Amino acid sequence: SDVCSSDLLVVAVGGLGSIRGPFVAAVLLGVSDTAFKYLVPEIGAFVIYIAVIGLLLWRPAGLFGRA
Repeated sequence: SDVCSSDLLVVAVGGLGSIRGPFVAAVLLGVSDTAFKYLVPEIGAFVIYIAVIGLLLWRPAGLFGRA
């Protein structure tokens, strides 16, 4: 179930309009998720969801999505 939620986050953040968006989102989310879980293990799992919410409030179509 964790893999499914990660896949959904990657597609939502990357946008549906291209291959480049989900690829960049997968790299950014994967690196930041691992880094925060290592640096701040108490809240590391929740930081990625807060970042996704903030990014989707800023760019609702995703990083590379078309408006």
